[in-house]
Amino acid sequence: MRAIFGGTMRYRFAGFELDTERMEFRAEGEVQALEPQVFDLLRHLVENAERLVSRDELIEVVWNGRIVSDATVSARINAARRAVGDSGDRQALIKTVPRRGFRFVGEVSQAGAGRPDRPATVDRTTPIPDKPSITVLPFRYLGGAEAHAYFADGLSQGIVTTLSKIGEIIVVSGGDMPAAEELDIGYILEGSAQVSGARVRVATGLVEAATRRSLWAEQYDRELTDIFALQDDITREIVTALQVSLTEGQQARLRRRQTSDFAAWENYVRGISDLRRFTREGNAEAREQLEQAIARDEDFAAAWTYLGWTYMLGARAGWDTSPEASFAEATRCVEKSLALDASDSEPHALLGCVQMHQREHDAAIASGEKAVELGPNIAESYVLLGQTLNYSGRPEEGAALLEKAMRLSPFYPDNWLGILANGYRQLGRTEEAIELDRERLRRNPDNFFSDFRLAALYMETGQEELARRHASEALKKNPGLTLKQIRISEPYRDEKLLATYLDLLRAAGLPEG
Repeated sequence: MRAIFGGTMRYRFAGFELDTERMEFRAEGEVQALEPQVFDLLRHLVENAERLVSRDELIEVVWNGRIVSDATVSARINAARRAVGDSGDRQALIKTVPRRGFRFVGEVSQAGAGRPDRPATVDRTTPIPDKPSITVLPFRYLGGAEAHAYFADGLSQGIVTTLSKIGEIIVVSGGDMPAAEELDIGYILEGSAQVSGARVRVATGLVEAATRRSLWAEQYDRELTDIFALQDDITREIVTALQVSLTEGQQARLRRRQTSDFAAWENYVRGISDLRRFTREGNAEAREQLEQAIARDEDFAAAWTYLGWTYMLGARAGWDTSPEASFAEATRCVEKSLALDASDSEPHALLGCVQMHQREHDAAIASGEKAVELGPNIAESYVLLGQTLNYSGRPEEGAALLEKAMRLSPFYPDNWLGILANGYRQLGRTEEAIELDRERLRRNPDNFFSDFRLAALYMETGQEELARRHASEALKKNPGLTLKQIRISEPYRDEKLLATYLDLLRAAGLPEG
């Protein structure tokens, strides 16, 4: 049942005042602008000062129990902290209680007609998954040859990829130990790597998240070229520690290797890291690394997939001279990858993305659904299908898939925020869309996608000065950006919706091209 706010009150704390009758927030007596959801969130925390408030309770109170992503809740918490001069590092007023919720710890005084009733306890529990769940933290690189600096990240990502093929395990990657402890995850894998000459020392261990009890720990001294056997050994130890029984088919999938060439693998790992910068330079460097990987091993299916992504992104962002030629190259790469390994979900996801940008929306949805079928534990598959549904006129389904992906992979890359924001905008959840795109810019200031999308959002809400400012920023980051290019990058099935979107950007100052 939804909790109900108490009576009208004025709450004072640390030089601030929250007036629930006038719906005003003041700092040192001056009224400050505060978004309605941030006001409601702060009000609920203040009214329940010193009481632990769960994330689910906040969703029930502030969002009326509607499904929202963890990113949206975190964005509102961060906005509330900024409003009261607090931060995630200081937590002087709003404290995070790992894995449980939030607590307002400031001293609060009240003025008004009596103390409001406390909200009823929200009877909304998160079900414990019936599968073991594990967070794989990025392995730390402790030093050695600079040329092998990507070794640690590649090792941990390889373990994630392998574990994700096991349907009986829920796998989360990224983040750090404090962040991992906030999640309702059963186990945490952490590790480190140090390269010396042609050898590597890897230390890793599996702990129970709730108790920090060590289940397994090991140190390996191997030749660098033994990376693939090392990944297999660590994965087997994890599966054994979690007491997961594998079928013969699953065991075969775990033994299947993308490449046996160490140098090709390093090129591949570097290429993925460069690609995820989402910049013109990063994309060019990623393409070079992945081409080198394929030159060393032309049967490296995953390298073909990610090379295809460099062409996909180059066409979409306008970094490549001919979008048509780049889409054709992306198609060639994905066909090569599928010919080598059609059981992998990732090339199907890429194929769906290419089809979407070629306005083949039904085919794109079918490819996206195939990717999800083959990789039910791979969050990226849900993201790309959700993106396709957004552009196909089904934003409610698309946003739900994005929210599911963010729960499956809480330490997601910044571009997921922009995809979810697009769905929210179409659903009329404009304030949330703005906050998501702003959060993406805070995470990745070099990305121009959020700037032009914020330009449209602010123009749509009558904030023309902000709209023009973000349009100008988008052009500084990508001088070749035009409405013609955005027509390619925003493949809406509904031409009227696209025309309205382009009109907003035209009014914000983007050139025709």
